[in-house]
Amino acid sequence: MMLWLQPSQADQIAAQAYADLPRETCGLIGGLRQGSVDQAVEIIPVLNTASDPECAYQMDERALAAALTTLEKHGLTLVGIYHSHPQGDPVPSRRDIREAAYPDTAYLIIGMKGDAPRLAAWTINYGAVEHVELHISAAPPAQLTSTRAANAAVLIAGLIGFIFLIVVSLSLLPPAPELPH
Repeated sequence: MMLWLQPSQADQIAAQAYADLPRETCGLIGGLRQGSVDQAVEIIPVLNTASDPECAYQMDERALAAALTTLEKHGLTLVGIYHSHPQGDPVPSRRDIREAAYPDTAYLIIGMKGDAPRLAAWTINYGAVEHVELHISAAPPAQLTSTRAANAAVLIAGLIGFIFLIVVSLSLLPPAPELPH
């Protein structure tokens, strides 16, 4: 799995994390699934209503429902959930792992420790955490290009195979009977 963000989208998320300091920021990433690449299309900030927002996030239920409805209206899939760690690294905390509820969705974490924000993405499947490759660029990832080429190759091979099958089938037919005069 790969999460593809435009540089402006990564900047928007980082700016939100700075603006919300010392609280954790949070929101949704809506996008398109293209094979193993999730392309971000829309970033939707959601209010953090956690009782301890300096070290946790909980999305406002009404704002979350509205954001999910917006994604659906725009024909987008939930490809990511983001939040920041104001004093930490961009790795899932024990609480993040325990409370993760979307196993096939990337969790983008913005680590604010240090001079500049650092972004990293993860999937959290029932306690199992796996790193997700993060592609921040205006250009599509090479993986997406090769996926299209691979799909074209499979289509062409299938078409050639079908034509071959028809030719062989026709060549194996018995000769046509003679017509009476």
